[in-house]
This record gives sequence, structure tokens and C-alpha cells, in this order.
Amino acid sequence: MPIEIRIPTCFPRPRARLVRNFALIFLAFLVYPWSTFAQAESGEEGRWRPLPPKRINGILGRSLDLWRAKHLWRVVKDPTVFAVFEQGIDSKFWNVIGGAPKDPGVVVVYDGAEFRFTKPGEERTYLDPLGGPMILNRLRYQGEHLGKWLDAATMAWSITRDPAVEAQLHDAARRLVKSQKEDGYIGTYPSERRFYATGDIYAARSWDLWNTRYVLLGLLAYDRYFPNDEVAAACTRLGDLLVNTFGPGKRSIAEVGQWDGLASSTALESIVMLYARTGERRFLDFAEYMVETTERDPRLQILSVLLETRNVTQPGRGKAYELMSNLLGYIELYRYTGKAKYLEAVTAAWEQIRDRHLYDTGGPWTSRHSGHGQECFSAPEFFEPTNVVETCSTATWIQFSVAMLRLTGEARYGAEAERAVFNQLMAAQSPDGVSWVTHPPANATLRNYSPRLSCCASNGPRGLEYFARHLAGVSGGAVSLNTYVPFEASLELDGVKGSLAVEGSYPLEAGASVVLTLSAPARFPLDLRPPIGASNVTATLDGKKISLSKTEAGFLRAERTWKSGDTLRLEFDFPVKVHLHNGRFDGQWIAFTRGPLVLAGDIGGKGEEGFVSAPVSGKLPEGAALVEPVDRLDRIPAVRIKGSSQVLAPYFLAGRDGSGYQSLFPVEGGKKIEQ
Repeated sequence: MPIEIRIPTCFPRPRARLVRNFALIFLAFLVYPWSTFAQAESGEEGRWRPLPPKRINGILGRSLDLWRAKHLWRVVKDPTVFAVFEQGIDSKFWNVIGGAPKDPGVVVVYDGAEFRFTKPGEERTYLDPLGGPMILNRLRYQGEHLGKWLDAATMAWSITRDPAVEAQLHDAARRLVKSQKEDGYIGTYPSERRFYATGDIYAARSWDLWNTRYVLLGLLAYDRYFPNDEVAAACTRLGDLLVNTFGPGKRSIAEVGQWDGLASSTALESIVMLYARTGERRFLDFAEYMVETTERDPRLQILSVLLETRNVTQPGRGKAYELMSNLLGYIELYRYTGKAKYLEAVTAAWEQIRDRHLYDTGGPWTSRHSGHGQECFSAPEFFEPTNVVETCSTATWIQFSVAMLRLTGEARYGAEAERAVFNQLMAAQSPDGVSWVTHPPANATLRNYSPRLSCCASNGPRGLEYFARHLAGVSGGAVSLNTYVPFEASLELDGVKGSLAVEGSYPLEAGASVVLTLSAPARFPLDLRPPIGASNVTATLDGKKISLSKTEAGFLRAERTWKSGDTLRLEFDFPVKVHLHNGRFDGQWIAFTRGPLVLAGDIGGKGEEGFVSAPVSGKLPEGAALVEPVDRLDRIPAVRIKGSSQVLAPYFLAGRDGSGYQSLFPVEGGKKIEQ
């Protein structure tokens, strides 16, 4: 059955207490569909609304299948994921970790009845069915995983309709709701350490409210597809606990949580989602009050800093993952309030990150050289290949970008999401389907895959699933393509039903075919997003070239009367390009790209001796002057740096056996290169 382009039906069911808010709820239907995922939805004219795919193949499909077959089940089979909620974490552990800023190295395990300290000589692996060993400090944010899992697994189910995944979703949501305390709390902390506890001297180091943000998000994501009064009621009680703790005249939310309260204020997105689910105005009022609270704290002031200086290194010391998570809340606030300041702030932040804080892989690099920690945005002069990209930041940047695509309909946002997925995110996923790299630099002597259930391992799949929800959409009456990976989606336009399919092996192939199956001929615009790195895009239909016009949103438009069986062939020119970067200690590095893919060298087990320099001097040459093509039996695009044996292939494939890779090449001999 085709998925219709329509207003979703899974909004608040009628209740007596909502009658007075009918007009408000009706307005919410018209203005925006409530969250950053799910079905093709209504919105203001010109907004980009995603069409969920029926199938996804190619390199994206393989990455999705890998996590859905492996890591999805690894999470819920880990008994600690549920035990931290159902049994909690005893105060005796908190007496050990206290407010230690660094990991004290104390290790605990779960034995099926309780958490306990490890015994001398006791050994467990991370994939032990009893639950692997855990550094005690990580118990503080163990409560984030189940909410993230509910979010990612729900999105996966929405495409696959896997009954086993559905059963597990129902069980996870039921157990999480059942763990709710009488005061509305759903979490893992002992009573004296919870976000509403008074006199907690370690409140500033707490991750409790951060965990709560993901509990709300995960349950609301589940409720989106499986509307459930008990789930909605549990979320409402938890939301009211937050309002009563941090509302007007109460405690400042900036007093609780890591990074000057930046981690805790990420709850903004979840609160606006709760407003959208319930229609209760107090939650939207509280969301705006949260912004007011952060504006009064000079350590944060996210909104005013972004409006005045556009500096993402300042709020919360520039902690990248948490800052972008806050911005997701600002996007939701704009949807429901229409206040231009929120859109202006998130646009400024997105542009600054894109222009000043991304590797060519699309990953937001961060640096300890700023003095705040390796996961914080730093000024461009700190650029160098040893700077890391936290996988949580990559996934959140992807979510941020597709949310901006939906909000504005502009092609640039989809392009950056795709770039980050094809390069940075896919490279962080291990071929074993379970392990992830948490903090990969641009160059490394090995890919440090870890099977640990980390924040990054829980976020990586979310990044994949968010992008998978935004492969195609509708905008202003046009069908819009955001990528050319092979996939198929159902559509219905003005009573004409059918499907849209993309075939080929993009981005490994510099082209794709778009196949339309329609119940009757129909006239509509087909908008095509130009791939990053394409110097030219041509389209042919029945062997004849057709004209493409550029839209204000940055798409290429083909408008005509389409009939069933029409196959639009697209060809992209993907020349190898070189990109010069200036950075720390006046260093210069070169990156190579082909279309949206970064090309990197696999250095095997050679260590740092495997790194090579770029043979350039004077003025930066064209890519063709530095490399020569290499034929591979697997047809993977590859080139060789002239004058060396170093072969460059797609970054996401380099070092997949756990060995080293190089994506940034220092200028040979330290010579200064002109752009």
C-alpha cells in the first residue's frame, strides 16, 4: 500500500481536558508535524517533507542492515540497559565516584540481581550475556541508551516493519514506563542525586537531566508510531516534574549538569515534542522559559551569542554534541512559535559549523587545544589532523542538517547531511556490526573500534536512520530527491498513486537512474539535489537530454508530464578535487575528494611511517595534476598520488580491518601553498 502524502493521524487523541485547547492543537496540525522524523507530513508551503522509503540498498543500505541485524539487538540484550532503571544505581557507588572530574577506574558488573564491584581476577567481555564490565563513571549516563535505542529502533521499524523489532519496542517502552516513580521520575539516579534533589554538592557534574532528555525523546518517538495513553501519561508526569523543578521561581536548569548546564538544557527539544504530543501550553511556555534561563547565565547565552557573534566556541565552552542538541530544540521552538530569532540563531550556527568546523569528511572536528577539552569546538587556527570528531557530534550534525532541510527546503542542508553520512559516520561503524569508533581523528595509525556500549555507539545508528528518513520528499508541489543511493519510496500526488525508485551504485558510481511508476500520467516538478563535488549534472529521458532549471532552494528542476515507466538517467561529473587547509603552527594540509566522497590512504600496519606528504609547491594545482587513476577489480573509485605508491580510495573503506588511514596530507617540506 502506498504511503500517502498527508497529515499524520497519530496526534493527541480526544480528551475532555483538551477541548479547551482544540484551536491550539488544530494550529499545530497546520504549522508543522511535530518532530524531526516520521511520515511525509503537512507544513507550510515550500517546506520539505520526507517520504519514507520502502527499501534502501547500496552503501547506505548495507550500513543500515548491519546495525539493524547486530547492534540493535546487542543493546537490548545488555541487562544493564534495563537494570539501571528497574533497580537503580545504589548510593554506595556514588560515594566512590562522587564528583570526580576524571574516571577513577573503578569497575562494576551486573550479576543479574544487582550492580556490584568486580572481584579480584574476575573477567568479562563487553558482549558477555550477563553484561560486560563498566567503568563506574559511565553509570552516570547509562540511562541515555534506552531512549536513544527507542528512537533509532522505532525509525528502523517504520521502514522494515519487522515484527521482532516491534515486539522488542513494545517491551522496552512498557518496562521503561513501569519503572516510573510516584513523583514522575524515570531515571537511574538514587533519590539524593536526582536533578530535583536539594543539597547535592555534585549537581554540576550530574548527567541525570541529560538522561531524562533521552527518556522523553525515546518514549515520544515510540508513541509517534504506537500511540499509547500510558506512555503519553508517563511523559506528561515526567514533563511536569521538570516544570515544577525548573519553572519560573524555581531552580535554574543551568545549575544542574555538565558543561555549565549545557547538557541539561538539551531537554528543550524533548519538552517541545511533549507539547506537540499533548497540546498542553504549559510545556511550550516552559520551553521558552528554559531559553530565558540560559540567557541569564553568562556561561551559556546560546541565543544571544549566536545572534550577535555567531561564535559556536563560546556557549558551554563550545561542547559540540551538547550545543547542537540544544539547537535542535531551537528548531522545534521556531516551528511552534514562528519567532524569527530562533531560525536566525540556528541558521547562523549551522553556517559557522559548516564553514569553520568541518573536516572534508563532513565531521565536526573539535580540539583540546582550545583549553576546554577534545570534544569542544575550537577556532580554525587549531586545525590539524590529530583533532578528533566525536561520533555523537557527527550523528547530531546529520540530525541538525536534515531538520534544517525540512524547515527551509534548502538543498545545502541535505548535501551536508549526505557528506557526513557517506564519509565520517560510515567510517566509524565497524564491519562487525556492533563496534564503533568514538573519537576518530583525520589521520590515525588504527581505527580504534570499541564494542563498549558508549554514547557514540548509541548515536551512530540514529544518524543513519535520520538520514534514511530523508532520501526523498515533497516541497511546494514538487517531488524532491535528496540523494541518489538506490532506494524506493511510495507516493501519492493528486490522486495518482505510484512509486519512485533510484537505481545504481551512487556515490561509487557517478550517475543514477530515477524510475517512476504511476497509476496515471501526472504533471509535477522533479527536484534533484546536485551532489557535492559535481562539476556538472546532465539528465536524459528516452535518450534525449532534458533541461534542468535551478530553483531558489538550490535544486535542479525537471518539470513535465510524467508517465509510468519514465526513467530519468542522471550523469555527474566527479573530477578529483584538492582542498587546502591552514592550521596549527602554520601547518598546511591537502584533502582529496571525488564527488561527495573523501579519498584516503590505507596505511595498513605501518604506523606513522605509512603517512605520506602531498607533492605540491607554489600554487595549489587541480586534482588531476596530483593523482592518476587506478583500476580496481571491485570497481571502487581509486587514484594514486603521483610519484608515490599511495593509493587513495573512499575514506569510509580505509582502515576497515582496524589498521591505519590518512585523509589529510601535509604539504611536502613545509612549503607554503597559495590557494
